[in-house]
Amino acid sequence: MNDEEANLELEASLTSGASASESSSAASQSSSSVSASSSSSTGTGGGGGAATGGSPTAWALSGTGSPTAGTCAGPYTVSLKDKDAVATKARAALTGTLTGNGSGAFFGAGCTTAISSVAIAAGGDSAEFYFKTTTIESLQFTVSGESLTAASLAVVVAALAPSQTALAAASATGYVAACVRFDFTLKDPFGNASVISAAKNATLGSTDAGATFYSDSGCGAQITGLSLAPATSTGSFYYKGASATSSTVTISPSDLLAGTAAISLSPRPPAGLSISGGSGPTAGTCNAYV
Repeated sequence: MNDEEANLELEASLTSGASASESSSAASQSSSSVSASSSSSTGTGGGGGAATGGSPTAWALSGTGSPTAGTCAGPYTVSLKDKDAVATKARAALTGTLTGNGSGAFFGAGCTTAISSVAIAAGGDSAEFYFKTTTIESLQFTVSGESLTAASLAVVVAALAPSQTALAAASATGYVAACVRFDFTLKDPFGNASVISAAKNATLGSTDAGATFYSDSGCGAQITGLSLAPATSTGSFYYKGASATSSTVTISPSDLLAGTAAISLSPRPPAGLSISGGSGPTAGTCNAYV
């Protein structure tokens, strides 16, 4: 090999080494970039889970504010808030005391088991309960305890649709032909006053065959029934009995159970006394006076 050939071989060897070094450096940079990208995507959200608020400082309560009598209302949700009113999780098990159920009761799911509190496990963020009553009333549910700020929810229990009629006389006794007032109320199956959603007709009756009904307190406008407008819940009418006896008065709105009430009438007492007879009796004679 001459000198020129040796120089060419050395030059080729150096070029090959530089190329390999550049390739290795590029691979190293690429690996470093992937590693950085992977590290960046990991973040700091508690092992990749959803971030939560701070330590709980208050209860929160939500659910329907207009349950219906006789139904299992809910679920109502009890949750937790931190000092900034941000939803958060329990750091330790928490128990919330429930109050404000009025004549009803709080229940677990299905309204089979009555409860007075709810529990949120450590790491949990909420608990649920249900409510049931047969009485219409205005209530304020409250959850409290564990040194957290209490939470409340205003609740107004509504009646079911009417299914029956209650009837009462202003006085259970009276005189024949006296004008007596009767009051009626439409009620749901639990006895709560309830309004009708559509117009209804109601017939009136009495076991006193000669009795009559009126729309006014003077018993001047005679009627045989009533027309009940939508949203009606209560009303009245007037009655005159014809016999000195105990009678049953009935009101029968269409599609509803009838209402009945008893009334006992007596003969009207005399208003005064009058005497008639001869005005010029003769001494010593017996004169008749009535």
